[in-house]
Amino acid sequence: MCQIYIIFITLYQATAIGNNAQSAHALLKSEYVETLKCEEGRELILKILRKSMDKTQLMPENIEMLEINKDLYSQNVIIRMLTRDEIHAACSKINL
Repeated sequence: MCQIYIIFITLYQATAIGNNAQSAHALLKSEYVETLKCEEGRELILKILRKSMDKTQLMPENIEMLEINKDLYSQNVIIRMLTRDEIHAACSKINL
């Protein structure tokens, strides 16, 4: 079972821990930018997952993703599981 945890600590940092973290670091170093939007972040995470698993295609039904955001107005932390449709849409872009 392959697990990889991608952590976007702030808008200025990104790191990975878990299996194949070294290959994740290489992709983060080359593709992570401070202005990354959530959708782009999802796609980057899936690229890293695909590379760490040595797969050409990701199976959306085998992936779970969680987003942790902070509301800038209220400063509340928002934790949300992505829907199957959101994961499938992101995988479709990666699996071209």
